[in-house]
Amino acid sequence: MCEALSIRELEPQADSAMRYEVRYLDHRSGKTESLQAEHLILAAGALNTLRLLLRSRDIEGGLCGMPRLGLKFSGNGDFFGVWKENSTRDLSKGMPIASPFRLKNSTNERVIVLRASIQGLDDVPVPVMLKRWLRKQSVIIAFGGDDSNGQAVMQRGKFTIRYSKHENSIYKEIDDELDNIKAHTRTKIYAPRHPVTVHPMGGACLGTSNANGVVGADGEVFDHPGLYIADSSALPASPGGAPSLTIAAWSANVADRLIKKLQASDPADNDRQAVA
Repeated sequence: MCEALSIRELEPQADSAMRYEVRYLDHRSGKTESLQAEHLILAAGALNTLRLLLRSRDIEGGLCGMPRLGLKFSGNGDFFGVWKENSTRDLSKGMPIASPFRLKNSTNERVIVLRASIQGLDDVPVPVMLKRWLRKQSVIIAFGGDDSNGQAVMQRGKFTIRYSKHENSIYKEIDDELDNIKAHTRTKIYAPRHPVTVHPMGGACLGTSNANGVVGADGEVFDHPGLYIADSSALPASPGGAPSLTIAAWSANVADRLIKKLQASDPADNDRQAVA
């Protein structure tokens, strides 16, 4: 029930090792409070991490630098649409998501297509007739990795994503694949004009310096010692599939390297481990 609002880098002090202050809203009390930390790890998911960093730098002025922040944002080429199958069966029963499939003559090897049932209809406050219709339809999902050419910015004080479907070639391949599926099955697919993603990533990308990235191989922000990013905002390219294992591997890397760094900087702690 606490919402992080901004991050401020603290001035070095002889009597304190604390380097960052996080201001947050406690929704239980309604009060804005703060806490300080020597090491700060952001793992709020790409959108929340980018929003927090951009707000802290561009609005609150608590952070500076990070010239590549917000660049190379990716939606992983995600596509969601309602597949009007008009099935004779109740498709809302069974497994939520089926295995990937493709047509026999498909040549779009980069595109992954999944079929998902529309579940939880009993709890949705919509007319019975609409529920009956939805039980006969499904959701079609596709993704395949985009060109990571979006951008996250603060525009007039609001967190904004700039992303063009037409500038990412994967959507032409997805459209071709879905057109073939519709023609083969004689069905229809309805989708929003703009892409919808559940796999946002990038914007605080891995690089070799702040000239081409935001974080280094250990997840630490180049010009902010002690500030780490352990979520998908650090991924420099779209994996083309579900990124959960990639995110897990990255966060484990950040954790392992930070532990080694802390152990190396504290000989007394190493002595205690040796005795134990």
